[in-house]
Amino acid sequence: MAKGTLKISGADALLASDLAPNSVDSSELVDGSVDLSHMSVNSIDSDQYVDGSIDNAHLADDAVGTDELANDVVINTSGAITTTGAFTSLGIDDNATSTAITIDASENVGIGTTSPSSILDLNTTGDTTLTIRSGSTSYDGKIDFHQGAGVDGGITYDHNSSYASEALKFRAGNNGTHMTIGGTGDVTVNTGNLVIGTAGKGITFSSTNTPAQSAGTGTGNTLDDYEEGTWTPTSSSAGYTITTTSGVYTKIGNTVNITGKFIISVVGTNNATIKIGGLPFTAGTTYYCQGVAREVSTRGAMYVAQVNLSSTDVAINAMNGVVPGDAKVLSVDTYSVTITYQV
Repeated sequence: MAKGTLKISGADALLASDLAPNSVDSSELVDGSVDLSHMSVNSIDSDQYVDGSIDNAHLADDAVGTDELANDVVINTSGAITTTGAFTSLGIDDNATSTAITIDASENVGIGTTSPSSILDLNTTGDTTLTIRSGSTSYDGKIDFHQGAGVDGGITYDHNSSYASEALKFRAGNNGTHMTIGGTGDVTVNTGNLVIGTAGKGITFSSTNTPAQSAGTGTGNTLDDYEEGTWTPTSSSAGYTITTTSGVYTKIGNTVNITGKFIISVVGTNNATIKIGGLPFTAGTTYYCQGVAREVSTRGAMYVAQVNLSSTDVAINAMNGVVPGDAKVLSVDTYSVTITYQV
């Protein structure tokens, strides 16, 4: 048949049976000649979609829900994920009605605040409680402080089946427990000393002494000083010479107990009284305080020792009747003195 136009009409219509297999391909189809009316229901599935042919423009609003997302789906985003409902995952269950946790650009975490001022900022309108819960009494609750790889210190709550046996432990420098607060309320300093770093401050005791007028109040119940040391007796009386002097003291609060030893090598003209200076603290202005001095080497005579008000002197005076005869006269000898006075 010569090339040209083939016109078929009526009973001469061309049927599919008249076409050889694979004789019609896409080159014989006019652009736009195939539309939805030529497609049977379910004739197109995922095999007919070219990769990447479906994008956001082909999706209706709210067309994708949780049923359309696969398990363990990974969402990569450089922006924020916003939801107006509850957000639930394997590790997070968020049912808050407003912003509960904020991580800012400095990686500070705020709970109860959208402007955290530190690495972890807890902010509530009422009491703020941070709970550390252990699985059982076999496990401790711990807060560790690190500088680099090592542990520099921390706080441990040692759980026990009995509250009385539980303990809150503090440690610093990774050198073991330094202080313990026991379940019964006892405070134990395991290593080091309990140091009161501010003058005039100390340990306050809740006194309930009887009778009531003997009970201290306020600073009267505060132990604000304890000190041990040495002092050197000196002669402050004309004509007296003392040698080989030594002394120790203990100060508890405003009370000082002193013990001293000295040798009178030369007796002055007033051989009944000598003033020994060099006390470690100045005496108060209200109470005269007495003690005793004793000859050590010869007669064993006893003398009255009295601290003078507002001074650092102790006066040693001879007493009548202590040693028969010349007991009132101080002599060349070794003496010891013991006295307690107020500052």
